[in-house]
Amino acid sequence: MKAVSKLVAGGLFVAALAVPAHAQGPYVFFGGGASIPVGSSSDHVKTGWMATGGIGLDIGTRGLFVEAEGYYGQNKAKVGDEKAKLMGGLGAIGYSFMREKKAHPYVLAGAGILSSKNGESESQFAYSGALGLVVSVATKINLWVEGRYLGTKDVKIVPVMGGLSINF
Repeated sequence: MKAVSKLVAGGLFVAALAVPAHAQGPYVFFGGGASIPVGSSSDHVKTGWMATGGIGLDIGTRGLFVEAEGYYGQNKAKVGDEKAKLMGGLGAIGYSFMREKKAHPYVLAGAGILSSKNGESESQFAYSGALGLVVSVATKINLWVEGRYLGTKDVKIVPVMGGLSINF
């Protein structure tokens, strides 16, 4: 697993180095929604909530982008009153299709660290993939909605979120 995390981190670093050559401008984003546990995670916690925020940068004009994003969320335990808290940060690379349209889909993949706290705190390598849709509502303002898979060795959730992005 350490080799995979080093490979992903190296790929994100190389992508970040390529950004200044054809950068179109940065943007910030934030949003939130439901955090649905899947796999063995669904044995322990109920559907909860998750919030996200970050910065991104378009690379060139064809739809490639990179992002740095943070997460915080909670899921209530199925037994008792405890809450499982998740907090993490990921780097991601993505591609927007049909960018010239008012509404356009995108895909992205990312990796980073996710900490889960349910009594004890544990940080693990995290990976993520998402499908989403961006809708332009003004010159520099977009609404987005996405479904994502976010996982570690022990935690597996599907956040379904929406939010706002502002281009600079």
